[in-house]
Amino acid sequence: MAEFTLTAGAIEAMSNPAKASNYVVQPVLQILSIKKLTSNGTTPGDRHRVVISDGVHHYMQALLGTSLAEVAKTDAITRFTVVRVKKFVCSPVVERTIVILMDVDILGTPAGKIGDPKPYEVAPDAGAVAGGAAAGAPTSPAGATNGAAAPVGAAPAAPKVSPYRQYTDAATGAVTSAFGARVASPPRAQQSFPAFDPNKTLEQIVAEGQTPETLPIAYIYNTMPSKFIIRARVTLKHPVREFARKNPGPNNQSGGRVCSIDLKDDSSEIRATAFNEQIDTIINSLEVGKAYYFSKMSVKPANRMYNTLPSDYELTFEKGTQWVPCHDEANLPQVVYNFVRFDGLETLGEQTVDLIGICKSARDVQTITTKQQKSVPKRELTLVDQSQREITVTLWNTQATNFDEQVAVDNRVLAFRKVKLTDFSGVKSASCISSSAMEVEPDMPETQELRAWFDSEGRNQSFQQVTGGAGAYSGGNRDLATFQQINSNHSLGADKAEYARLQGTVTFLKTKFDDKSGSNDGSVGMYYYACGNIKQPIDNGQAAAPNSRQQAQQPSVCGKKLAIGEQCPTCGDVSQRISGCNLTFVADDSTGSQWITAFRDTAQTILGASNKDLTLEHLHELALNGEQEQLDSIYAQALHHPYEMTLRIKQEQSQQGGMRTRYQLVRLAPIDFARDSLRLVRLIQAYN
Repeated sequence: MAEFTLTAGAIEAMSNPAKASNYVVQPVLQILSIKKLTSNGTTPGDRHRVVISDGVHHYMQALLGTSLAEVAKTDAITRFTVVRVKKFVCSPVVERTIVILMDVDILGTPAGKIGDPKPYEVAPDAGAVAGGAAAGAPTSPAGATNGAAAPVGAAPAAPKVSPYRQYTDAATGAVTSAFGARVASPPRAQQSFPAFDPNKTLEQIVAEGQTPETLPIAYIYNTMPSKFIIRARVTLKHPVREFARKNPGPNNQSGGRVCSIDLKDDSSEIRATAFNEQIDTIINSLEVGKAYYFSKMSVKPANRMYNTLPSDYELTFEKGTQWVPCHDEANLPQVVYNFVRFDGLETLGEQTVDLIGICKSARDVQTITTKQQKSVPKRELTLVDQSQREITVTLWNTQATNFDEQVAVDNRVLAFRKVKLTDFSGVKSASCISSSAMEVEPDMPETQELRAWFDSEGRNQSFQQVTGGAGAYSGGNRDLATFQQINSNHSLGADKAEYARLQGTVTFLKTKFDDKSGSNDGSVGMYYYACGNIKQPIDNGQAAAPNSRQQAQQPSVCGKKLAIGEQCPTCGDVSQRISGCNLTFVADDSTGSQWITAFRDTAQTILGASNKDLTLEHLHELALNGEQEQLDSIYAQALHHPYEMTLRIKQEQSQQGGMRTRYQLVRLAPIDFARDSLRLVRLIQAYN
């Protein structure tokens, strides 16, 4: 059996942090028992109580941190297991101290108990602050973490130690405490730590040229006093939300405001929340991407229904919360983006993504009406990137109204974090949700690459919308359908409308119709009068995260067919009257052909293939005047043009009682042959 040497005196040092011998480095301890605790629903993650021994004493008040929960489940830590403690935390509770093991190395499991350890009890004054504290001053948490072990029988070192909590990184020996900067630590415990006056504010500490001692986010727990300091970068600022109070309270406040930010350091990431006045005084003064010191915050368990950050806890900014900018950003991680090129979005489903692109244009703020009859402002931005794709990103609420339109005028670079990708009618769009963040001209290599590309060539390029995702044949460029595929798939569109992207050439237009002379509604052939009023999409009531289908919709023309002088049954007036078109045509590819229906915008694109200035109103007028020869010439010029098409496919009941499949053209664009050649090259390479 392998022999193990435990660190004598470690239990006393770890559980009694106020004593001079409170600093031990990587103590080797034995687990005498381990038991899983029953969850009370307030603390996230599994917890295990352990009895730890250093061969001289054993201690009952010890827990495994949540980071070791999975290790405990595998029975890697059992009774009599010997571990080297790399990190631990001391959590003072009323008249006792809980030792929490955060990180350990498992050395082995001997057959029995090592030594003859006796129970260890903390003296009544063990929680007193070393050096004395002012009467009534809050006692700060204390505790030491670890480093290299001393053998049983060795006299423990006795350095002068800060009254505040310390942590040691076993790999570097660097020590961090709740009120101190990281300092280089020798291999053994001959180290003292600077203690700051607890009555000084953060601003005073920084103004005096001192570096505030900070607590890693990973070591925050919910019973610690509020006077600890963290140094963290703001990675995300959530939108301000309003809420209603069930009980108005003494001041008859029926509602309030809440806003959260995400804070990150090199150990973990945590959410901090502010209410009402603290939003104006704290949140609004913080910038995403900047680093700050924070102090005097309360701690509570994280609500896992809304918070997926690594920390098990959340912070709350209070009236006395202090914060100052941190100019020393060493070891603080930068805000990390996982950008997806716009052409790579075509194969993705509805999920959150990070985007970066040039802001090509910005629409004016529009207002949609929710089902609860609330008015919600929105603004749509068009972003482009080097893949020659463009995508619409929707901003909501204050983010929409406060957007600087000069950003679009100057074609500046915008980076978005965690926007929701959606699909409507085969076209991808993105929408900001509660966890989204936007940066203008972020300082990163992608910004410089986009700027160089747009200034040199992108400004004059044409762009196609990001498509795909809504149906069986609507993936990215690598997933174009053929007419043979959609014609042979008899279940396509049976349950719901599906979408397919394909390439086809217009080979025939239906231009001959039954004689409708005597009709008084202004319709002739494929042309008719329609309502031209603009319809605003209606939201589903979720202002912060609108329904994915509606957020992709643009304000659209009503298009309801009208008789002359008739009011629109949908809009209730005839303030706008336009010409509509119901074009039926045949498109072919190398595998087959299909009859397809196109309406106003797509029909006008096909009929005006050789004359971009041609409008449906002009064609309608020619038809009403009987100018058939001129129309036939226009129709002939519309043939034999290839397009990339998006079709809506739906099986419907026919007038004869059977089912028929309708193919409606919802979008088309000329084929970009250079880009399509690259697609074919990739397909050939994949085949080989």
